[in-house]
Amino acid sequence: MPAAKQTRVRKPPPKGDLYIRVGRRVRQVRETKGLSQSQLGAPFFTRAMVSAVELGKISPALKTLAHFAAKLEVPLKDLIPD
Repeated sequence: MPAAKQTRVRKPPPKGDLYIRVGRRVRQVRETKGLSQSQLGAPFFTRAMVSAVELGKISPALKTLAHFAAKLEVPLKDLIPD
């Protein structure tokens, strides 16, 4: 019996510019600290996931931002715009 074909359902990008501003801030701090996307995400997140956050394509969970803040050695509030 052949395996059932799985289809991938794509979600639309988040609305508003908050996620874009968060992503820009994450990228800015990451580049200042000299880390690659892979280094920032390791060991829990892939480079592709970090890239999607930085581009504002996905809305990161607070726990994800907390992980990034810890790796970047900055307070969590520094990654969230006013």
